[in-house]
Amino acid sequence: MVKDTILVGDPDNIEEIHAKFPAVKDNPYVVFTYYPHIYKRVDLELPLDLQVHEATHLKQQEVMGGAAWWKSYLEDDEFLLEQEIEAYGTQLAFFMHYSRSKQTHNAKEQFAMQLSSAMYGNIISYAEAESKIRNYAKSVDKSSFEVALKRITREGDPSGRAVHSGDEQDVSEPSDGAVLKSA
Repeated sequence: MVKDTILVGDPDNIEEIHAKFPAVKDNPYVVFTYYPHIYKRVDLELPLDLQVHEATHLKQQEVMGGAAWWKSYLEDDEFLLEQEIEAYGTQLAFFMHYSRSKQTHNAKEQFAMQLSSAMYGNIISYAEAESKIRNYAKSVDKSSFEVALKRITREGDPSGRAVHSGDEQDVSEPSDGAVLKSA
């Protein structure tokens, strides 16, 4: 099995992604998954909840293959929604299990805003996104995201480290309040 790795950079299909989602082109805080890698554009630590989201995409892509998954994702809005509701729902379930209710509520609102935004082509309303993410999260048990996190951790250390030219580096916490987002 290929080791899932967090890299700084863009996936090979970045031009196709930009064509479908021009809103992400100049956003340095968007994270992409192209099996078996998670790509981030800036060298900031990935929060655990975002690692859960991206690990969900790794699992989805492992089943179909990265290229086939991305083809469907970029061409079929229903497929995109299905995949993102699963990823955001699993991410919200992580908050439900490990955070206070206010943090969970804020996360749910943020995820619904992201999914209903231009970042995803405005393909769903905020209310519908919030409802679908919340309902999916209720079906996720703790073991789902614990298994997802194990895909990308190194010796039990879920640090969100990146690999640069074959060398591992630790990445620091965002100091400017920057929030990494999934696409």
